[in-house]
Amino acid sequence: MANTIDSRFVDINYQNKLENSDGSKLIKKISKNNLDLDEKLNHLFTKKYKINKPAQYSHIFSKPKRLVDKNFIIIAKLNTENYPRLGLAISKKSIKLSVQRNRIKRLIREYFRNEVIPCDAPIDFVVMAKKNIQNNDNKSLTLSLSINFNKLINQLS
Repeated sequence: MANTIDSRFVDINYQNKLENSDGSKLIKKISKNNLDLDEKLNHLFTKKYKINKPAQYSHIFSKPKRLVDKNFIIIAKLNTENYPRLGLAISKKSIKLSVQRNRIKRLIREYFRNEVIPCDAPIDFVVMAKKNIQNNDNKSLTLSLSINFNKLINQLS
C-alpha cells in the first residue's frame, strides 16, 4: 500500500520539511489541498460577522426589508460596516429539539460563510425559522436560503 498523507493533519512546518526532501508528488498534492484550506480560512465565520447585542438586533428590526417563505423569515438592513453580519433567532417554540435547532443554525451559518461573506455586501441579516422546518432536508433549506439571501442582497444593493 502506498504511503499517502492526509492534508488535514499536515501543518505548514511539516510541509516545508517535505519540500526539502525527495517527496515531490506528495508536495504537489499537499500544496493543492492547502490552497483549498487557505480559501476556507479566508471566509471563516468569526465574531466580526455575528450580531450579538440587543441594540444591534433592535436597529435591524426598525424599518427592515423582510422576506418570508415556508421555511424562513429573513430580515435585512444596510449597516455601517463594510461586511455582512448574521443574527440567528431560532426559538424553542418553532423547533422543539435542540439537535434540530442546532442543525438549522449550522446550516444557516455555513451558507452565510460560503455564499454571503464573499459578496462583501454591507448588510445585516437576521434569520428566523418557521415551524415544521425540521422536516425538510438540508438541500431544500439551502435552496430556500439561497433564493432569499440573493433577493435581499439585490434589493438592498
